[in-house]
Amino acid sequence: MEQRQTAPAQDTERAVVDLETFERVWRRVMPNQDMSPIQVGAPTGPGTGVERQAERIPAPAQLQNQDQGAAPTAQIQSSAQLQPQSQVPAPAEQAAGQVRQLEELMEGAWMGHRIYLELARRARGSGARTLNALAAEQRRTAQRLAACWFLLTGACYHFSSPPIPRVCPLAAALREQFLQEQKWRRLCQRAAAEGDSTACGGLYETLDGQAEHRMEAIRCLLEQMQPLPSGG
Repeated sequence: MEQRQTAPAQDTERAVVDLETFERVWRRVMPNQDMSPIQVGAPTGPGTGVERQAERIPAPAQLQNQDQGAAPTAQIQSSAQLQPQSQVPAPAEQAAGQVRQLEELMEGAWMGHRIYLELARRARGSGARTLNALAAEQRRTAQRLAACWFLLTGACYHFSSPPIPRVCPLAAALREQFLQEQKWRRLCQRAAAEGDSTACGGLYETLDGQAEHRMEAIRCLLEQMQPLPSGG
């Protein structure tokens, strides 16, 4: 009976001595116990020993997110900020721009009609007939543009009638109208390039050609009016 009782006691004493010896040797091998994955003599449980060491070491998934996830996200945000805003106008803005261009063309055509009538009254013979024909052409142009206006807006356009500036002499007035035709032609070309309205179709290109014809007619009238020396 005594042998049975002393054997466990000897085993316990031997285990204590072995544990103390292991702890003493381990502390020599691993002086920094905070970095040791084995905490000798420390209590086991959550938050101690190997668990604390595991908390200090990031998981592979976290390292992958830090190395591969954060940087691309920042790059995506930076690239999104550097991308320029789209320059394509919205449909409403584009329609409003077409209406403004159309109104400017209509007013220019109607003013041209009135100016050509005034110039015809001051001219004589074939010059007056040419100017009356140009006035009729501009009246027809105003009507065609007004029809496009109605298709775009659903409303009739009411033309304004500002005073006609009187330029003397007649040759100077024709030159002024020639410059106005140049300006009106550029408006037609810009409207044809920017607008694709089905209401106007290819009208702008047609009006551009008519403006060129009127400029040529004014040039011919000015040629006839230029004085030449007699004789020789």
